[in-house]
Amino acid sequence: MIFISPSCKKILEQQPKNSTYLQQFWKSASDCEYAIAGNYALMRDAFTDYNFRYYMYGDAVANTYFTIDYNGDGLEGIQSGNFTFQYNVQNLGDWTKFYKSIAMSNTVLKQVPKITDAQLESSNFVSDPTVYRNKIMGEALFIRALTYFEMIKVWGDVPLVIEAYDDPLTAPQLPRSPKADVMAQIEKDCLAAAGMLQWGYQDKSDIAVRANKGSVMALLTHLYLWRATTTDLTTSAPIMADVDKASAAIDSITTYGGYTLVDTASYGKQFGS
Repeated sequence: MIFISPSCKKILEQQPKNSTYLQQFWKSASDCEYAIAGNYALMRDAFTDYNFRYYMYGDAVANTYFTIDYNGDGLEGIQSGNFTFQYNVQNLGDWTKFYKSIAMSNTVLKQVPKITDAQLESSNFVSDPTVYRNKIMGEALFIRALTYFEMIKVWGDVPLVIEAYDDPLTAPQLPRSPKADVMAQIEKDCLAAAGMLQWGYQDKSDIAVRANKGSVMALLTHLYLWRATTTDLTTSAPIMADVDKASAAIDSITTYGGYTLVDTASYGKQFGS
């Protein structure tokens, strides 16, 4: 025992060689690339798991041009707007994956500003540290905004988490925030992201993969029109202030973004030949 105890202690106290813990990870632009790629992956997973839940919340319920293959698992109820089957409650009613995406965005927004210009310039693909830092943070803000927008469309009031917690065990238990407050945060995130991101892409491989300023303005347009028509369900009259904001966002997209409307006859071509 005299010989075994010191040896075990040495092994147990050894730090993991490949762990991405905070003191070792946020040191370069490459670390930022890994982090934001993981952020996108978490958001896509939240949107597409459980029989592509994104469509289960929208197209499937509308029951138009959308057919669900089911095996008695409760999915058949969705086409009539019934989410009460046990399978649906357990899976489509679980927002855990959405909050994983939000938590990653919060971590990016907390850690990226701490990376020095010299650390970013050490990567040969970063010419301007400030522009690059803004790009990563703008994308994280967009991901958080889009994730929350999907959540309020499904659940309405949801807990609003905009702070990164290094120790999840000490993170506070937050109640649901009114959807109006969540939509205000989505708007705030989008406006901040719009100021950080640029129109178009310098790297063609980022097209339809990563967000740019056009992505943010499109989300803002959707948010404004959603808020204009769902804030007060007792009336069919929209909130015109939000309609005007949506119109301005659309104008910016068509004026500065280089985007054009596609005729419905050519709709399918935008997804490739």
